[in-house]
Amino acid sequence: MASKDNTILCKDPFFSLLQPDDPSTSAGSDLSVVCRRDDYSASRIARACEDVDAQLLALSVGRRGGDCDDGTLHVDLHIDLADATAAARSLERYGYRVVDLRHEGGVPAADGLSERIDGLLALLNV
Repeated sequence: MASKDNTILCKDPFFSLLQPDDPSTSAGSDLSVVCRRDDYSASRIARACEDVDAQLLALSVGRRGGDCDDGTLHVDLHIDLADATAAARSLERYGYRVVDLRHEGGVPAADGLSERIDGLLALLNV
């Protein structure tokens, strides 16, 4: 049985194990990285993610806005970690500049803000 986009649909559970998950719907975190065109290397980005035991699930490269003339590339990453702070630090050690970081569930990184708020609420309840 084929769908509209000519992919084969199979109801056998064995074959569902062989089909890759859609990386955009899988759990994890998203990072946006900026680098010069000459410094871009997908293998170095993947290595930086793997250094913190993160698996790179998706990578998209492009130019945004008015940055077309200066040779800057924007790289969007999707990794399998719920907290991408360690991956962002690793990417910065490799020379990439992280401009956006969204943890699992689309929540922007707050650098421990939720723990600090929980501590304040605990003090106020005393």
